[in-house]
Amino acid sequence: MAGIRQETIINNASFTTTVTSPALPNDGRASWVLLSKVGAITTTPTMTVSILGSLDGTNFYTIDTQTVINTANATQRTVYGSSTTKGPILEPYIQVVATFGGVGNFANTIVALFGGGYQY
Repeated sequence: MAGIRQETIINNASFTTTVTSPALPNDGRASWVLLSKVGAITTTPTMTVSILGSLDGTNFYTIDTQTVINTANATQRTVYGSSTTKGPILEPYIQVVATFGGVGNFANTIVALFGGGYQY
């Protein structure tokens, strides 16, 4: 039985600029969960988190994008898998991009990708 895989992109930090994860090898997980969470807000920042896929680990394209976060203490969770409306992530490489917009910042920001189970 496979354990939970966790890839933390932003770890409880002040979010003031776009953050891009490295190319993450997809190890065949049956499901993935993209979690985005922000704390207090200063001025008018926005955060948009996207999950990208790649066949070669270099050239990435957008698989899905969460809705824009522009309020304090917001949380989004998107599930990818064969029994979900988003479907599975089959690309050999995954990348997560948290795009910053507006001005100010979000406090206590967390962006993480969790994987569970195996497809094969």
